[in-house]
Amino acid sequence: MRRHLLAIGLVVLALIGVVVLGLSGTLASIVVGLAATTALIMGGTGNPLPASAYVQAIDSLYLSGDTPVGVTTPEQFWPVTGLTSETFDQSVSQGVTDLSTAITTTTGTEVVFGYSQSATISTIEMQNLEQRKAEGLSVPTPNQLSFVLVGDPNNTNGGILERFTGLYIPILDVAFNAATPNTQYPTTVYTIEYDGWADFPEYPLDLIADLNAIAGIIYLHPDYPSLTAAQLATAIQEPTTPGSTTTYYLIPTENLPLLQPLVDLGVPAPIIALIQPTLTVLVSLGYDRNSPANVPTPAQLINPNINLTTLAGELVAAAQQGITAALADLGVSTPPITATQSPQTAAAAKVSDAAVVSSQPVVSSQPVVTSQPVVTSRPVVTSQPDPRARPKATPANDPQPTNVAVSTTAATQLETTDNGLLTAKQRQPVSNTSTPSPALSANPQMRGPIASNPSQGKGVTPSVSSGSHKH
Repeated sequence: MRRHLLAIGLVVLALIGVVVLGLSGTLASIVVGLAATTALIMGGTGNPLPASAYVQAIDSLYLSGDTPVGVTTPEQFWPVTGLTSETFDQSVSQGVTDLSTAITTTTGTEVVFGYSQSATISTIEMQNLEQRKAEGLSVPTPNQLSFVLVGDPNNTNGGILERFTGLYIPILDVAFNAATPNTQYPTTVYTIEYDGWADFPEYPLDLIADLNAIAGIIYLHPDYPSLTAAQLATAIQEPTTPGSTTTYYLIPTENLPLLQPLVDLGVPAPIIALIQPTLTVLVSLGYDRNSPANVPTPAQLINPNINLTTLAGELVAAAQQGITAALADLGVSTPPITATQSPQTAAAAKVSDAAVVSSQPVVSSQPVVTSQPVVTSRPVVTSQPDPRARPKATPANDPQPTNVAVSTTAATQLETTDNGLLTAKQRQPVSNTSTPSPALSANPQMRGPIASNPSQGKGVTPSVSSGSHKH
């Protein structure tokens, strides 16, 4: 009898154990579901309904595996997107309504991704959320909502809509509506150096810098969706004032977009190599890379930091750099420059340290560039941090950066334009090194693709769209 009772007791305990385990699994699934982050991904101008391939590419590159959802916004800009299109401000206003609805109707943790015009939409939504909070209305908490912006026209220190705050262009219906605010919500901003929408000169009397930024709108602004994680790892974290909830990254550009039309016209590489270092010094006069990235910085007429003696030395050094580079392209070896130079002067010549094959068909009548340093056929993101750029902020507990060699195996990557269309593009072998960006904050709301393992960072030549960009 006792044996039967014991057996029955064991069976009952086993059944209870099965039930408990089943409930535990169900509860775990519920918890995981509630903890999942939904990525609300918007396109840029001309891309109102992001295609699945675009949404997946953005999520993989910038958002680290969240549940991606494309958000429909107008993304129009009369007359660029058609004579019957909405104006820029009309499109942005409707986009803000669409984004606000998406945020309100989505449960759980959310991260908003904005690119180009949709970064401006995100900016206004952030301003509206701050206003609602001040009025005592219910808004998401910082643990529930965050933002990732790329190519932001309202970039706090560099966006063209921030540089000229208060300006209004009636015929285009474009209001220059201030900087992306530093709010309670964790935000990450990525900017390609010389992208004229997001990195416009602070001192616009530097006309060479202005022309270079305009060229950057055409040649650099479309690149954000098609960058690789390795290219993104070369980004430099910009300095901010204490208490900033926004992290800013500047992705260095190796070759001036200003020279790309000359390259496209077939101007020989030695001539480009000769003039680029000097032009780079002159372009740099339009920027102050040491000012905090989170402080709104309107355009000013004159750069007060110019030292004529230092400038003269930098121009001389740049001329020497150009001559050396041009002779090297012609196959003439020259001894290295031995004159004492500052790091800023030595880096004035921003030329490629490896020959990069153009994405355009090779014309047999043009010389093949094989020597170093050379200028690529497209403006590219450098794997070497720009000494003129703002210093990289590295927390004490972050891993120290290491140099990682890039594989020379050619790879096929997605190239995306601002209208969200992706095409396969064969990447040519590149050998290079880079300094990866530090891992972002341990706070899960601080979004970013930078791996915590520094060995994952590699510098490679990014894809540059051959077509013109419309904001």
